[in-house]
Amino acid sequence: MELRVRVAHAEVPGDPSGWTGAFADWLVEDRRLGRHADIRRGRSSPSDGGMSGDLVSWISLAVASGSLATDLIMVYGHFRASLPRRVRSAARLIVEHGESRVIVEEGTAEDAARVVRALNAAQAADEETSRISSAPPVVPPAANAPQEGEPGGGAA
Repeated sequence: MELRVRVAHAEVPGDPSGWTGAFADWLVEDRRLGRHADIRRGRSSPSDGGMSGDLVSWISLAVASGSLATDLIMVYGHFRASLPRRVRSAARLIVEHGESRVIVEEGTAEDAARVVRALNAAQAADEETSRISSAPPVVPPAANAPQEGEPGGGAA
């Protein structure tokens, strides 16, 4: 399952403090998640409206299970606790999968359960969409009727 995450400031647009890049470093160092998830950093380009192409604007994670998504939220909770007290309350983790988006404030067990529920619902919707799109087309019976000149068809 592919997740896209970033750490944002609740009151200031973007990532003025470089929290997303710092969180990416934190994830790589974490034993629970770092070894079991493919972690890639997405960088903004100046053409995207960013001031610099050096800032990490989002993190792309490939996780194999809901337990790794739970670990992600718990790791965020530890990361958030490490921030200076004056800015800690403004930190938010934004988790996206497809059209699903969840904003996590504190990184609690309740936050983790909420994210896993949202991801499971999004994954079920993805599977339903792929199942429907891979099903053979339903052809109405009239479209299968023999045509004139075919065996069983009209006048020959």
